[in-house]
Amino acid sequence: METCRTDSPVADELLIEPATCIAHERSSNQRAQPPAALARRPLCDRIQNTSWVVARTFGFQAFNSRVPASGPCQQPSCAAQWVPATALLAGDHLEALLVRNFMPRILMEADGGGGDTAPSSGNSNAVSGEGEGCKGGQQMKEDATESQLQQRQEAAFARAVWELHSQIFLPYEGSAGWCRQVGLAARPAAVASELLGAQGGADPRVLHLLLSELALYFLIYSEAANLRHTPELTWFLFWAANNSPAMERLVREGLQPEQQMNNARERRLAMRNTLQSHLCAVQQHLGHDPTACRPEHNTEVAASLAAQLPSLILSLGLPTT
Repeated sequence: METCRTDSPVADELLIEPATCIAHERSSNQRAQPPAALARRPLCDRIQNTSWVVARTFGFQAFNSRVPASGPCQQPSCAAQWVPATALLAGDHLEALLVRNFMPRILMEADGGGGDTAPSSGNSNAVSGEGEGCKGGQQMKEDATESQLQQRQEAAFARAVWELHSQIFLPYEGSAGWCRQVGLAARPAAVASELLGAQGGADPRVLHLLLSELALYFLIYSEAANLRHTPELTWFLFWAANNSPAMERLVREGLQPEQQMNNARERRLAMRNTLQSHLCAVQQHLGHDPTACRPEHNTEVAASLAAQLPSLILSLGLPTT
């Protein structure tokens, strides 16, 4: 069915690996950042936190284990053992598309440097004028206050979310989309009327709904493998998850305070690897090989280890919380 396709150019962005670029940019965070970059940081965290919560709600994998090149860890402070999996990579792709693709174009258009207003390259005077306009726009950005920058970034982010959502979900809920073909509502009626029907387009609750649906789609698409070639099934899986009580509760309640983490991606990855380092230290101290523990012995081994943990935590200097 042609109208139910999911293989849009935007969806194919999942086949690239933006995480490397994102990690490189974040590795230089110790240096002073321009105001615009600082204003984008909360938006990136919002994307990563939303993707993480949706992923954990539906049980998508968060990390993959990696054996260090030097072999099994020999020191308590062993090398990182875990790398990002679907829960983090879906957030990376959304961040790359929204913050590093859509938003710069939207901001450039708002400054008069893009779209149909751009002068043609064949007119030298126009080119010169464009250069002066860019310089003037740059000066305006430098003179803008932090509050103004934040407002511009928020407005551009809202438009970016709407545009990406419209492109991704046109084959799902468009006039000839999958939902119309099978006679199903795209989302629960109560959610649609409460959020989409009564709120403005830039309302935080509306953006959270759209961003959550984008995160869910990218998570499913990332794990879909050959199911990507059966778009009707892909849309059915999305519909089933999107209309579940868990998703309805998530979009109604929004992110809880404890879920709104700053520098979210790096902190979650660092905490997981810190935990692995502590586990490695305990295993080495006890001479415990988890790969040699058979399932039928798990209860006995766990009881034995639990009895030693209080004194072990103190002797190894491990955190208690």
